[in-house]
Amino acid sequence: MGKNVIFDFGGVFFEIDYHAPVREFKKLGFENFEEIYSQAAQTDLFDLLETGKISNADFYKKIESYCPPNTTRQQLIDAMNSIFLF
Repeated sequence: MGKNVIFDFGGVFFEIDYHAPVREFKKLGFENFEEIYSQAAQTDLFDLLETGKISNADFYKKIESYCPPNTTRQQLIDAMNSIFLF
């Protein structure tokens, strides 16, 4: 019997707009977000998050380091979640 279940949410359970996070992070002042994340490729940081090898808090702490100092955690969460078209 299997131990784990893996769900592929993108395009299966939810419609996805891979360009939305790029647009939203640019609005926050993260000009080159597409260099670390796109549908075709992403840095290890996103792989670590997707595989549970980094906590959400550590992930957002790293992303915060790329953004202007006045960027809030909620703005980052909203920008990441913009990928989902509900």
